[in-house]
Amino acid sequence: MRKRALILVVLILCGLIGALPTLAAGDIDAALDYLKGQQNADGGYGSGFSPESTIGSTADVVLAIVAGGGDLALFVQDGNTPLTYLAANASSATSGGDLSKLILASVAAGENPRRLGDVDSVAKLEQLIGADGRIGAEIDTFVAHALAVLALSSAQRSIPD
Repeated sequence: MRKRALILVVLILCGLIGALPTLAAGDIDAALDYLKGQQNADGGYGSGFSPESTIGSTADVVLAIVAGGGDLALFVQDGNTPLTYLAANASSATSGGDLSKLILASVAAGENPRRLGDVDSVAKLEQLIGADGRIGAEIDTFVAHALAVLALSSAQRSIPD
């Protein structure tokens, strides 16, 4: 009896494990649909604290869409996409965190981070490298520094010691 129960449990687990990719794909589609519903008219996304679009939140959503296999061109509100929002606001990015996210989103979307919105975000970020190797403005946190390392690496730039 015990052996039959164990075999039954193993068969059920194998069935569930086999169904996981299908279940996960449905969750990704639902997540992408949710993101479409949260998009602002300017093409961007709010931070969750405020409905106004921000560079950081919009870049995060671009990364999520690309990671989920979504098509950025399908995320359009009033003719604006997340990339058009980022391009229109690239010149206002001054913190290491925003510049890093802008670079990461550009690269993930197949755009040149040195040209998005006619701004060289890579050069702007490199100007924030301190003599001690810290990357970022005074307001930037350790997380922003870590994002800057990833952003510079994704742009094929050297990382300071």
